[in-house]
Amino acid sequence: MTVLYLLLSVALFLLQVLAIADLVSRSDDDLRRVGRGTRALWFGLLITGVLLSILFRWLGLLGVLAAAYYFLDVRPRLQALRRE
Repeated sequence: MTVLYLLLSVALFLLQVLAIADLVSRSDDDLRRVGRGTRALWFGLLITGVLLSILFRWLGLLGVLAAAYYFLDVRPRLQALRRE
């Protein structure tokens, strides 16, 4: 059970890091055009989530939720914007 928990923790942490890495390639104007806040807001949310994951196990779930929302809602809108 401990190994499974460790693997899940690492996977969720990587999800957050990948969200930050993807955000680096996005411009503030693109985020404003899709109506999903600013780049600074998303960096703040995602980096806070990573820090919470490192410092407090269960509060790290907030960071996972922010990263999941980014990947499921914001990123698809940004990709659609680039296809236009």
